[in-house]
This record gives sequence, C-alpha cells and structure tokens, in this order.
Amino acid sequence: DLKLQFLYLIATTRRHHRTPMRPAVAGALLLAALADARVAPRRFACEAGRCTPTKTGGTGLEECLVGCQGALWPLPSGEAAVGQEFVPMAPTPAFHYAAVPQGARGLLMKMVGHFKAGTFTRAHKSGAYAGEHTVAFAVRSSDTALSFGVDESYTLQVEGQRIEIAAETVFGARHALETLSQLVVSDGPRGAATYRIPRAVNVTDKPAFAYRGLMVDTGRTYFDVALLKEVVRGMAMTKLNHLHLHLTDTAAFPLALESHPELAEYGASSADAVYTMGDLRALGEYAREHGVSVVPEIDQPGHAAAGWDDEGDEPLVVCTTGAWSTEAVEPPTGQFDPTNPAVHAVLRDIYGELVEALGSDVFHLGGDEVNVEGCWNSSVHARPMVERLDAQGVDRTDRQTFFDLWGNFTQTSLASLKATYAAQGKPLRKVMNWGGQDAGWNLLVNLGPEGRAKVFPKELFMFQLWDPKKGSIAQTLMDEGYDVVLSHYDQFYLDCGTDNWVLEGPAWCAYNSWRHIYDSITVEDAHAHLQGASAAVWTEKIGPSTLLQKIFPRAAALGERLWTHQNATSRDADPRLQAHNDRMIRRGIASEQTQPAWCLQHGAYSCTL
Repeated sequence: DLKLQFLYLIATTRRHHRTPMRPAVAGALLLAALADARVAPRRFACEAGRCTPTKTGGTGLEECLVGCQGALWPLPSGEAAVGQEFVPMAPTPAFHYAAVPQGARGLLMKMVGHFKAGTFTRAHKSGAYAGEHTVAFAVRSSDTALSFGVDESYTLQVEGQRIEIAAETVFGARHALETLSQLVVSDGPRGAATYRIPRAVNVTDKPAFAYRGLMVDTGRTYFDVALLKEVVRGMAMTKLNHLHLHLTDTAAFPLALESHPELAEYGASSADAVYTMGDLRALGEYAREHGVSVVPEIDQPGHAAAGWDDEGDEPLVVCTTGAWSTEAVEPPTGQFDPTNPAVHAVLRDIYGELVEALGSDVFHLGGDEVNVEGCWNSSVHARPMVERLDAQGVDRTDRQTFFDLWGNFTQTSLASLKATYAAQGKPLRKVMNWGGQDAGWNLLVNLGPEGRAKVFPKELFMFQLWDPKKGSIAQTLMDEGYDVVLSHYDQFYLDCGTDNWVLEGPAWCAYNSWRHIYDSITVEDAHAHLQGASAAVWTEKIGPSTLLQKIFPRAAALGERLWTHQNATSRDADPRLQAHNDRMIRRGIASEQTQPAWCLQHGAYSCTL
C-alpha cells in the first residue's frame, strides 16, 4: 500500500506540474510516507508458562506477560487468580463511590486521577470498545490520615466489565488501583492502541510489614520537588510506603524556614537549592495520594554545620574548622554543641514548621556518627564546650561522660518534639534513630540496656540499623522490646559499589544488586518487633540525573520482599521483575535497565542463568 501511495504521488505531481519530479523531492516524499508508516506489533504465544514470539495468532507482549508468565509486582500475599482471557477496556471506566464515606471520597478521587493518568498513557483506537467497565468501591473507614501501621489490605474482583474494590481504608483502595493498573495492558500499533484487561480476576492482598521504606539524602545533594515526586510515583508502583528524607547535613541546610531564614541563607548550597514549607507540604500531599508517608529527619547531634555556624550569639556547632580526616567520617566537619541550650530553641522551631507542613506521625531524630573524643573533647575545635564542661567539673578523661551527654541531648530533643506534636494536636507514633553495632561513634552500644531504656522509650522509638547483617545489634534490640527497621549497608544501601570520592580506589561498601536485596530478608527473619526495612540512598556521588536509576528497580525488589514476604528467591521472582521494570520504564520512571529487550521477548529465563 505504501508503494502504491508513493507512485500515485509521483504520477499526480507530474500531471499537475507537467515536469519530472526531482530526485530530492521524491526522496523527501518517500521518507515522509515511511515516517507515517505503522509497524505491526509483534505477537507472542504462551508456551509452558513462557511468552515466546510467534508469526501466527498470539497476543501482544504485555497481555502475554500478565496472562501467561504473571507480571504483578509485588506479588499479592493472598489469593491472586488472574484469568488468561482478555477483553477490551475503554480508557474511560466509570467509578462509583456510593459505598465510600463522604470524608474519604475526595482523597480517593485524587487517587483515581493518578490511576487514570498512569494507566492510560497511549493514544488509543477509538471505536474499539463495546460499553465501558465500572469500578465500584467499598471503603469502611472515613479516616484519611496515613498513620503508621494503617490498614492497607484490599480485595479486587473483576467479572466481565464489573470491577469491585473493597478495603478498610482509602490506602488499601489505592493499592488495589495499583494492582488493577498492572492488569490493564495495551495492544496495537503506535497511535492506535487498544486497552485490554483479564475478564476474570480475584485478588486478596495485604502487606507483611508496616514500614516499607526508602531514604533519600537531600542534605548532600538537592533534588527538586518534581524529581522527588517521581521517586514517590515509582515507590507507589511497588507499594513502598515511607519516603524518609535526610533533610540536612554538614554540607547543606536546604530548609527555607519562616522562623530562621538565615539557616538556609547561609547553609543552602545555592539560592535555588531550598525547600520551602510550601514545597514540603505539596510533596507530602502528593505522596499521601500515592500511599506514601514523608518522614523528615534532622540529623543530630552530629552532622551539623552549614547554616548553623552563623546562627546565634554563641556557637551552636563546634569542630567546623578542623581536619575532617580526624574529626568526621567525611568532609565537611561539624557537630552540635550539646552544652549550649540555645540549640534546642532552634530545633523546636524547626520541628514546629516540619510537623505542620508534613504531618507525618513518624519523625527521625538522626543520631548518627558523633565523634565524642576527637571533636567534643577538643580544646582547640570545641573550646566553648570544653570550657563549659570544665567549669561544671565534668571528668573529660572518662569517655562515657560524652555518651551520657549525648543521651541527655537526645532526651531534651525528644521532649521538644513531643511538645510540638501535642501543641499541634497531632499524634506522634514513632520516633526513629540511627544505630548499629559499632562501638566507636554509636550511642546505642555505649549506653547499654539500662541506658537505652532511659534515653529511648521502647513504646516510642524505632531504630533504623545500618550495621552489617552479620553481627548486627538488631536481634538484641528486638529481644529488649524495641521496634527495628533494617537498613544494613551490605544489603540495602543503593549508593555502594562505585569508586571512592575522597581517595583513589573503590568505595568502602560493595554494590547491592536487586537479586541480593531480594534475597536479604527471609521468612526466618520474622520477629514481632521487626517493622520492616528501608533502602538508603546517600548522595555524595548521586545527582538529579542518576537518582532514579540508582533507586529503581532495586527498591522494587525490596518492595516485594516487604509486602509479600514469601519463601521465594530472586530467581523465582526474576521473570516478574523484568516485566515490572519494563512497565516502570514505559510509564516514565527512569529505572535502570536490567536486561536487553530481547530477553523479555523470548520467555522467562531466556537470559538469566
């Protein structure tokens, strides 16, 4: 047909112009015709549970992956019956909210808007649909607060053109919409696709862990809100539910506060690299609409310098001018002066603005890496602090003195945080704190069981542990009655595996592949006080152009393990991970490619040994 059209163009041009067509013009017309040509999509057949190319019959690749190999991610924890017969689905389903409490409808409608925007992304063929699907919600609770431990369970049923979603809360309903979105496939050439869905589906689902997290370090590298929203969107596609922002560090203070604008003025890496409270409020609301809670962290009493060194009449931070190789783990240096009460006055103001903007019932107090001897006991770089301690008759020769000082600082900070939540009438359900087994710059180990019980109330604190899994303090803490979130650097750090940024040679930690992450938590790790895990992205060497590729699909691997927690291996999950990663990329998430496209098109394990 294309050839005949081209010949017709030549003939009519000659007839009208009575002159031969120039070769250049003919070539241009041919290229234009070719550019408009539609390549017929490849077809695939289901053979022994594998999708393989076929020249006769078959279906589109997406349909084959969902109906034959299985492509839901995370795998539902309960029943997941997906029929292999697909029917057309118009991209305009009718949503019914009659069985949804009035107070929850507004939020659910926003969730539906995100579902439609993320699912029906291709230009489709009009007139290809007979009737439309209906989606009926049944939600019991009117509560729209994304609380820690909120009920996220749901059921999803598809019978012909009727879809029913039942959930205790709108957040369970949102997860059902995510599953439904993954069941909707598109088939056909560019510009004329047809959406299709299994005729029969029955899913019963709920998460295994309450905390399914991702930490992003914005204290070293600034990421604008638009990019953080893309992170949220990717998290929602894999049902991760806590975005932990390491907001500040020695390198930068990017929070534009109304109470203390000078902190960002002198502490932000540039005038544009700041988060206003309006920015955080918008991010928090967008995240809530995707079932994600934003957890703020103000690291303390270590990791503080930028902005703070110009705050107040007396220095609030010490050790900002010494050699980082002796006073810190990396440049730049700086820690709060725990003997200066003015520090807590500023922290209270910061808490007030963050709690109002984000409203999360989980808050992170940092508590990581304090150099108690090389900094706090230095008469050169911490002179005001040392002079105050000497005036009080404190024994600076006893190392434990400084850990007790650190513990007192944490108690005062906790009191300020609790008072802030109470004043705003908001619940504070969990306070997080970094920790690990290392006895060097670590408060948890040096306090011991009795000291921990005094400083960290068990009903409130939840420790995020960065130490390696082998020999971790996790079991000890859980046996003492503390809730724990695992962030072992040898399992869940996503920035590891590059070259070192301060000297020649490799980074201090090895790369964690998606397979390694997936296999890191097994059913044997279950404990009543294990609340989940969190991947972590420290950003010394990660910028806006590489953030999403560093996170995905490895965070997706953690997402399934924390949601489903089945007795399976990464090899069992491999075909679905490949399909899910392809789905994320098609839907605009700049995830790292895991295998060439040929592999997905030639059946499960075609490239995986």
